[in-house]
Amino acid sequence: MVALGEHLTGHAASPAEIAAEDGDTFQTWLSTIAALVASLQCTLDPDCIVLGDNDLGPQVWRAAPAAEAMAKAETLVADYVLAGFTKIHLDCSEGCQSEPAQLDDAPPVARAAQLAAICEQTTPDPTKLSYMVGTEVVQSGVEFTSTEVHHFHKGENAALRAMLAPYEGLCFEAHSTDCRHPSAYLALAEMGFSIHKVGLALTHAYRQALYALDEACASPAPDIPRFPEVIARLLPASRTMAQLQRLRVRHIPVLLTLAPEAVTQGQVAEIVAPGVTVSLGHTTASAAEACALFAEGATLFTHLFNAMSQMENRAPGVVGVAINSHAYCSIIADGLHVDPAMLALAYRARPLPDHMILITDAMPTVGGPDEFSLYGEMVHLKDGKIINPQGLLTGAHVTIPEGIAMMQTVGISQEDALRMATCNPAKLMGLEEQIGRLIGAEVSDLIMMSDTSEISALGLSGKAASDRRQTGEPYQPQP
Repeated sequence: MVALGEHLTGHAASPAEIAAEDGDTFQTWLSTIAALVASLQCTLDPDCIVLGDNDLGPQVWRAAPAAEAMAKAETLVADYVLAGFTKIHLDCSEGCQSEPAQLDDAPPVARAAQLAAICEQTTPDPTKLSYMVGTEVVQSGVEFTSTEVHHFHKGENAALRAMLAPYEGLCFEAHSTDCRHPSAYLALAEMGFSIHKVGLALTHAYRQALYALDEACASPAPDIPRFPEVIARLLPASRTMAQLQRLRVRHIPVLLTLAPEAVTQGQVAEIVAPGVTVSLGHTTASAAEACALFAEGATLFTHLFNAMSQMENRAPGVVGVAINSHAYCSIIADGLHVDPAMLALAYRARPLPDHMILITDAMPTVGGPDEFSLYGEMVHLKDGKIINPQGLLTGAHVTIPEGIAMMQTVGISQEDALRMATCNPAKLMGLEEQIGRLIGAEVSDLIMMSDTSEISALGLSGKAASDRRQTGEPYQPQP
């Protein structure tokens, strides 16, 4: 099953939110995605590939009266069906204008039936449609929060299977199965959970959960492809290599962050051969797995301490390997992602000088609004932190000059901190003769900073510099 969302579309918003913004272009966009999936070179029977999407209903327009929101929702589901989507998840549980935030059972049921009728009227073959309805009931033990996973216990859900018996063609969907213990998959199947949905947190490590599910539901038919084989066909490494090579042929600098879990032996060496810079990050790899990547030519660790296995006395993890290595390490110096004391420790513990790189991981709040949508939920700036509804840190609100100032507060000289932001990353990317230096630099690339790293003057403005480059006019310093 292919589910639309950020990974296919590049949007952090839900498809329904995109429909609200893009209007008449939405059906064309859906049809393009459907055609893309159909074009994939795969040995699966086309009838086994189901296009579907989640949370379709009036909730995106819930600030409007119910009748108006439902009219737009009818257009939304019709667009999906016309584009060839057959797995339709209808969610009408949230109230519209002047209604409670969460509705009682009757209105969501009636509205879901109304939208299902539109789907039936729109499709040329209603027999191919299947529906997932509602979020009102979450099955016991198949859920998670930002801090814990509620594990599935078969005994607590014994009555669920019996509920399906009178209704032919109905099944349960298990939510967030990428967080399950392996022993839960067979139990879920026995209880009637025929559809297993993974969450947005799916990573290469969690793919092992899907492999376990494949083993639990293995078919005796030898001609049916297994899940790992299908993934290998749908996501061939050759496509990534082709894209990287096209960029390098045009002499475009390329930095690729990947996890050891995502590659096989020899792939990193193949990637760096045309001049791609490979960094290690977003990983739970062991120290040995991390070292293997650097033996093949990786040269950077992405945002040290964050999204990587931590350092312990008997297991150095990726953090320990990074600090001890001769590779470069990038780090977020906002005092939140990494404690100031750890900033100082990491800098002073590196075996080679000038191998730390200052980055921001900054979000739109820097120079923009204090609130924005990320992965379908609103995050906001509070006391210098960008936090999600659960109160967890989500991205950074910091600039490079602020990062330089932070490094100064932990005892790093301004000169060393400036190198972290300029010539160190330039050397990493092999661009030290072009950027990150004063000699030969464009005036538009220069800034003047005070001793406390506050910007006191800028070179030629970006627009003025662009205009000058286009017209060929020489730079005239301003009095």
